[in-house]
Amino acid sequence: EPRPTIKPSRSIADMMQISREFERRAWRTGEGSIHAGFQRLSSVANSERTIDVYERLAETGIEVTVYGYPDTKLSDVPFTVVEDTERELDAYWFLLFDGAGEPTRNAALVSEECADPQETVTEQRERDPMPQAVSAETRTYDSYWTTEPQTVDRLYELAYEAHPSVLRSNW
Repeated sequence: EPRPTIKPSRSIADMMQISREFERRAWRTGEGSIHAGFQRLSSVANSERTIDVYERLAETGIEVTVYGYPDTKLSDVPFTVVEDTERELDAYWFLLFDGAGEPTRNAALVSEECADPQETVTEQRERDPMPQAVSAETRTYDSYWTTEPQTVDRLYELAYEAHPSVLRSNW
């Protein structure tokens, strides 16, 4: 039985590896829905590989929704783009796949960016609304990922409960 995995302070490379594995899982399933939070839409727009992966997922028949702060426009893409103008999800990198109704295919990654090892980005923004930028090389995340069906379902519920204004029409 799959067990939830918790790993503190994971690098961007680690998070990409986990995300890509869950995207491949969705691709192999060929249906269902995937919700991916990229913090900023430029993270999608500036990566040809990411655009290609999400276009292919959408063209396969998977309902794809990406979320991020609109620091750039994503146009002419075959997936739904949700602009998080209020920056509710700004500190989070997430990927939720519903398994297309097959619980053994569920997958979830939820990560909160750390401003420094002692403080999350959310905590830092509460203290300082205009934090200094953190370089990609030094960004870390408190992360949680799982393929345990009930936990993935609960993460969907928790995300919606915590951020209904962003997720309401897309969940």
